[in-house]
Amino acid sequence: MLEAVVIAKQLSMKSCLLSSGFEYEIGEFQPVASPTARQLYPDESIILEYGYAFRARGLSKLTESESRPYSADETAAIEACRSTVDDRLGYDQLYELNAIVLNAGNDIEAQIAADSAVADAAAQWSNCMASEGYVFPTTDDAEAAAANGAGGQSAPGAVRQAVVDYQCRRKARLEETKSTVRNALNDLWIESNPEVLTSLEAARRQIHDRATSGE
Repeated sequence: MLEAVVIAKQLSMKSCLLSSGFEYEIGEFQPVASPTARQLYPDESIILEYGYAFRARGLSKLTESESRPYSADETAAIEACRSTVDDRLGYDQLYELNAIVLNAGNDIEAQIAADSAVADAAAQWSNCMASEGYVFPTTDDAEAAAANGAGGQSAPGAVRQAVVDYQCRRKARLEETKSTVRNALNDLWIESNPEVLTSLEAARRQIHDRATSGE
């Protein structure tokens, strides 16, 4: 249903923009897959090339391409159509439900950081980093230091640090441990909040039905 809702909204955006004299390219839907051990870490060749900046390019090397710049009129039309489409399809409820899920996700991430198994893996990661001359209490601190250093994340020193960082994450099984804890907490939240997911599915279906019926 999520894919159908995304496509339905894009079709509505396309129709709205065409009526204003602008083209709208419908993007390809990218479902979120459950992470596997391979997906938890980028290939080292990607880290060697981009350092921490690989996240801006996804977990695999992407072909460089220039996005077409929008004119001021086109940008204004896009914003106007987005507001019109959201109002017509009734996106307010969906946004509210998505915010509940997002807040729950933030709470879960805080619980993950406090989990004893994650703390143990993080300590192993920190010791591994220290053995290579990098002293940081957390991975966030390591990435922030690289971003704030001279040359930013693309500086040779920052890239070398990123390579060591991810080698240490693998050795400590840090991301696998986080993923295991995250999955358990997600399952618990789902079991405890079935009404939120039921309402979310109903809101998505309503949006899809409105978009496809031309209301």
